[in-house]
Amino acid sequence: KICGKGSMVSILITVILCLPPILLLPSSFGLRLDHEHIAQIVDIKLRYRAAGIIIAVIAAVCVTLIPFPGKLAIPLMFIALHSANWFVARRSVRRRKLTNGWLDDEETKVREAGHSFMLPVLTLPLYLYTGGWLALLLAAIYLDASWDSMPVQIPIHFDPGFKTGTWAPRNGGSVYFLTFLGLALSLVFLLICLFIRLPSFTRGKAFRTSHVATLATTIHALSWLQCLITLSFAYNQVVYLLPALHDYEKPVSIGSLVACVVMFVGGLCYVILQTGRYEHAARQLFPNQLDDDDKKFYILGMFYYNPTDMRVLVNDRFGVGLDFNWARWQSQAFMLVVLGVIVAVIIPAA
Repeated sequence: KICGKGSMVSILITVILCLPPILLLPSSFGLRLDHEHIAQIVDIKLRYRAAGIIIAVIAAVCVTLIPFPGKLAIPLMFIALHSANWFVARRSVRRRKLTNGWLDDEETKVREAGHSFMLPVLTLPLYLYTGGWLALLLAAIYLDASWDSMPVQIPIHFDPGFKTGTWAPRNGGSVYFLTFLGLALSLVFLLICLFIRLPSFTRGKAFRTSHVATLATTIHALSWLQCLITLSFAYNQVVYLLPALHDYEKPVSIGSLVACVVMFVGGLCYVILQTGRYEHAARQLFPNQLDDDDKKFYILGMFYYNPTDMRVLVNDRFGVGLDFNWARWQSQAFMLVVLGVIVAVIIPAA
């Protein structure tokens, strides 16, 4: 049994939620600041930390007082409040930076060229991961408390029409399968974001400026995507296993699928648009330091397409791993297979 006394569960959740804002306080909230200026935003960081602890305590109190299934809405509240806390703190840092003129040479050129955006640095929105883990934890606690009300045989696989295809005996592995899978996927996303590193810069400032911004945008898009996936796993495992919530099976499944697809497509479009925006500005600002990186072979600055290059896999332009050469038939065939699998799964459900 995972579920214990309500007070102990509340204390456990409070500790889990308080650790990120206490131990891993953002240094500059994704904005460029040197050490001298970081020391001058201590008050903003302390307010952010205090607000984060208050949010965690409020969530823990709600966990104690609100009965299930209403308790499962708490992760959504937690993520919304932490997002607001993050953006308020970042806006305060941005305002102070502009007011005091804390701009480096590149940012000064950006402002002089009439651009309103700030050049970001790599940062990780940990509250998105913490919120997803909270949802998985609460779902596991709810299932534990409702163990006796679950059928002896439980569904573990569903066809595209959301009808049960495979059943399994009720045990820890079958009941908490989505909990472990959601946690594993969340950790994979976290590791990907943590191990994204900048290339060794043998190229000019235009490359550095545009690609740091692109990587920062990609990290946030991936973090939001994993958050939605984790939430969908947490809520789906509850509605599928508890008979009292079976009426919510299809709405929750369809809603979570649509949300994840929209987030994936929207996040990809956002990264592409931001990439083009930053790269255009960088090349406009540093015309004498253009990068010899075969830019003409990159569609939208991201997709490598070079018919004269016989390689199928090439070094990733962003400095980590490999990428496809989309001019080769093997890369196109791979994409067609992936799209075919997706269509084969989605069309029968229509």
